[in-house]
Amino acid sequence: MTNLPKVIRENWPTTLLYSAVAALILWPLLGPGFILTLDMVFTPNLAMPDTITSSYLLHAGLHVLSLVVPSEIIEKLLLFAVLVLSGLGMHRLMRTLQLPDTPKTVVAWAAYASGLLYMINPFTYSRFMAGQYSVLLGYAAVPFFVVTLLRFLQGPSLKKALYLAVVTVVVSIVSIHTLGLIFIVTLIALSQTIWRHRTNAPRLKRLVKYGALAGLAFIITSSYWLVPLVQGSGSTAASIATFRGSDQSEFETGGDGLGGKLIHVLRLQGFWGERHDLYLLPQDELSWWGLVVTVVWVLVIIGVVTVWRQKREVSTLFVASAVVAALLAAGIGTAWLADYVPFFAGYREPQKFVALIALGYAVFIGFAITWLFTRVQATAGRLGIAVAFALILVGLTPVMFGGFDGQLMPRHYPPDWYAVNKQLNNDTGSYQTLFLPWHLYMSYQFAGRLIANPGGDFFDRPLLVSDDPELGNIKPAVANAQKQLLTTRILPQAADSNTLGQQLVPLHVKYVLLAKDDDYQAYSYLDHQTDLHLITETATLKLYRNTAFREGNE
Repeated sequence: MTNLPKVIRENWPTTLLYSAVAALILWPLLGPGFILTLDMVFTPNLAMPDTITSSYLLHAGLHVLSLVVPSEIIEKLLLFAVLVLSGLGMHRLMRTLQLPDTPKTVVAWAAYASGLLYMINPFTYSRFMAGQYSVLLGYAAVPFFVVTLLRFLQGPSLKKALYLAVVTVVVSIVSIHTLGLIFIVTLIALSQTIWRHRTNAPRLKRLVKYGALAGLAFIITSSYWLVPLVQGSGSTAASIATFRGSDQSEFETGGDGLGGKLIHVLRLQGFWGERHDLYLLPQDELSWWGLVVTVVWVLVIIGVVTVWRQKREVSTLFVASAVVAALLAAGIGTAWLADYVPFFAGYREPQKFVALIALGYAVFIGFAITWLFTRVQATAGRLGIAVAFALILVGLTPVMFGGFDGQLMPRHYPPDWYAVNKQLNNDTGSYQTLFLPWHLYMSYQFAGRLIANPGGDFFDRPLLVSDDPELGNIKPAVANAQKQLLTTRILPQAADSNTLGQQLVPLHVKYVLLAKDDDYQAYSYLDHQTDLHLITETATLKLYRNTAFREGNE
């Protein structure tokens, strides 16, 4: 307890700075309303998860929190936490890695440079625009894990082993995909440690002993989702089982050929959404963006050379991690790994590995700043370097500022959505509601962009919502017989029928809800069905009662 004031004194200025930068980025998004973008479709009510996955505790926690805090505030707090934790984690890692005899002032400048680059770059931008906040939370946790891992490997002990297990469990809860990233770093760092101490049997014995303990603690703590996964049951295993070659081709990293893909990932880009024009790219807004990227690469090379000369193992660890990540992100060997390595098929979208390239860039740019500052002693010169770096940082990802270049702003669900939800809640029977248009992703006027269908989360009563991404030959992640029947037979033939309600009875559908968005005019046949009765029409919704449905059908 006596050290607590010191810890606060030493860390609050750093936290304040990263919080200020996060606030600057998110300021246009902090007003009333929801930030709706592709997969991030928060709704007023955050339901308890209905399946057991690694992220069950995260979503259960969000549900409990939403009972006392409005979900739109929770969403913004999550986005704020992603940015702040990314900066703080990288800042802490850079201070841990710094070269001996480096002046404290230089260490501080280098740590801030690393933290800011890790916070603001094309990878984090693309995941923000894709609404993948879980991926971003896992990304933010990686530097914290690396610090914990390195301290464990430096001197294995019971306390460090348990701490390592705890951090790993946290990573698994926020993002199961991040486990693969930290596995790569762990494998390389562990190999280095074993080689360095290959003649020190007692040290290796402690490493094995406490490493096994950390692994066992993780397995026991995560058994609630690991056991079903290993047994091939549960939603995660079911999702992985459906992934196939078509998934990998649709979600592959962008770029023409291997060379093109590698260029994309080295620019921290290549996310599949880029080729579908889901959002602006930095190069769309900055004609000399390529020059900024080149300067970043030069700084990274300077950092690699600097640390190689004085702390070779650090250089090897982050270079090797980045190289492996680049190869995997570019798709090299991923097909073979998906066939022969358990659960690797879950990485149907390999660009996630670019997170480790961003990690390496942040580390080496920190060392490049160290190198520059040790050669420029004058305060004015150092301030000039800091200003130049700030310009590079903004130039690398200019679209993260100004409300993500005006692409995002707080949005509100239409008032009639709340009214119809209340109307459905007044019917306490057992039934389902069919939500149309039948798309998993579509454009909503109130969202102002393409997003995942929010109906299933917004409305309290059970809804049948499409699970078909309609992207090439991609199939739904988890097979659902009712939705498959609607996709392949009932809805394609509905325009030629006048008894759609009767066909929906076996699915226990009592209501049909049509949102007046996207291609809703294609569903005009609903008005010509003899067994569907329009009971409510609002500015954005039409609600039909299935007269063929009788109590007891359910």
